Amino acid sequence: MRVGPSFQQVRRSTVCWATAWLGLILVSACASEAPPLTQAAVPWIDRPGVPLTQLASSVVANRPCMARDIHVDVGPVGAYQGHQTQELRIRSVAPDACLIAAPPAIAVGFASGRQLAVTRDASMSVLGASNGIDGLAAGGSIRVLIGTPGACAGAGSSPNVANIVKLDLSATEVVTVSGTWINVECGSPVVLAFNLEQAAMPTVPASSLHAKLTVPAPTSPDGILTYFVTLSNPLGQAVMLVPCPSYTQSLGVGVPVRQTLALNCAAAGSIPAGNSVMFEMQLAVPANFPQGMTKLGWQLEVPGGASAGTTVAVG
Repeated sequence: MRVGPSFQQVRRSTVCWATAWLGLILVSACASEAPPLTQAAVPWIDRPGVPLTQLASSVVANRPCMARDIHVDVGPVGAYQGHQTQELRIRSVAPDACLIAAPPAIAVGFASGRQLAVTRDASMSVLGASNGIDGLAAGGSIRVLIGTPGACAGAGSSPNVANIVKLDLSATEVVTVSGTWINVECGSPVVLAFNLEQAAMPTVPASSLHAKLTVPAPTSPDGILTYFVTLSNPLGQAVMLVPCPSYTQSLGVGVPVRQTLALNCAAAGSIPAGNSVMFEMQLAVPANFPQGMTKLGWQLEVPGGASAGTTVAVG
């Protein structure tokens, strides 16, 4: 079984990374001088986890949304990727979850009575939707972004503004929204985004945990980064790791290496009141990963979950 670092090693590691930032070639020497690990750590396991965003959108709904279940707010007018945009927010006012298409059939209406169908843009952003339909939780909402081309020959000379939006939830359930500003002067309207924004999830005992990272040694491209996460429990009672929470680890900036796994809860059992448990972590570093100092991040995937970050040397 792997074991965690002693206080002296944590202190020595901090000095080593600070030295690396100054550009001195002393990282390897510092790592080799670190004292042996003395505190037992819970071994790492390679078991897939579930991100909190996926948990939040995993709503069990047994019926379609009706017109009475939702209220649509007209948001701001703006611009996005060359489009003039109108934002809408569909809010659930139902006591339970219901199913809604992503997106439903949408049409815009004009003062003349004419209607124009809103099509789905090829690059439409859909967050939280599964197979084109998903559950809208009680208290949750959906952000809808409708756009039209922002420029064309003679733009501004003859605005053609739709001030009504109709959402067809079904053949008999239609929601009409007034007060929109959708100018089709330069082209037809499209749905640019349809993003679920579920209500905040309630906290759990594991939400109170604090996290600290310790990286005993640098790593290299095409290697395994082994480090440790210490979870501390400030509560007056033990935090049972049931259900077992997941965590997300990331290495790098911009487009980091990212992985979501489950804690080794079976081996840890619980985190006693006022105590800490150290977990071993492993992350595979791609062969083409840039060498140098980079960022290591860690997040516990529970509502308000602990997060921690540090720098690591790759090379």
